[in-house]
Amino acid sequence: MTTELKVKDTEVTQAAEQLIHIDNAIRPDVDIHYTDDAFIFLVDLPGVQTGDVQIEINEHNHLLLKARNRFVAEGEPLFRQSRFANYYRAFTLNDEMDRSRIEAKLENGLLELRIAKREEVKPRRIEIQV
Repeated sequence: MTTELKVKDTEVTQAAEQLIHIDNAIRPDVDIHYTDDAFIFLVDLPGVQTGDVQIEINEHNHLLLKARNRFVAEGEPLFRQSRFANYYRAFTLNDEMDRSRIEAKLENGLLELRIAKREEVKPRRIEIQV
């Protein structure tokens, strides 16, 4: 019985990973802004809930975003312009970004990723000594 459960869990996990693989997902729209302190990524993820987003940084310094969309519209579509799907997006982080200081917040279908700039690359004022 335990073996069957493990096999079943593995199948479920693999199916979930396939749902948010690059081959069967769409690229969400993203706006990227910057301030003196951080880079701000605003990612459109309509229909996605907090527990269905996976964000990771791999060994190649790529930030990977995967999101599963569970939204189901009521009734038969008469006209459709919105794209509700699973999402996948990857970004290469540059040397200015501090990989250890990343914050993420999802609210009303908008994911905000705030990646702090490394201290040594932030603008600073140099005082002239008298």
